[in-house]
Parts: sequence; C-alpha cells; structure tokens
Amino acid sequence: MSDFIDWEGFTPAFAAAELSRLLEASEASVKDVESAEGTGYEEFAWALDDATRDLLRTWKLVSHMLAS
Repeated sequence: MSDFIDWEGFTPAFAAAELSRLLEASEASVKDVESAEGTGYEEFAWALDDATRDLLRTWKLVSHMLAS
C-alpha cells in the first residue's frame, strides 16, 4: 500500500481481498522469522514487526471505517 489511501477505492470487497492476501504474506513471513537461527530477542521482535506491518496497517484502516 502507498502512504496515501484511495478512500473511494477502499471498498469492502477490496479490503477483504487485500486482508486475505496480506494475511497469507504475513504468515509466510512469520514462519521465516520463526525459523531464523541465532537472533536475539530484539532482532526477533523487529523482524516480527516488519512481517506483520502491512497487515496491521490495513486492519487499522478497516477498523477506522467500521467506527465511522
């Protein structure tokens, strides 16, 4: 996703498809993070944050729209 949201294009159908895609991508990234060897807590935590950032950002947008 870009830094600017296309609110007109952010429809329920788009959000559902995007969340499904991001969930799959995040799960794959988290598995990679879990299988990494020799990392300390801080490296693990930052890698986990990176692996789920886009999913969390999109979910925050959906939550914002639901609250309106």
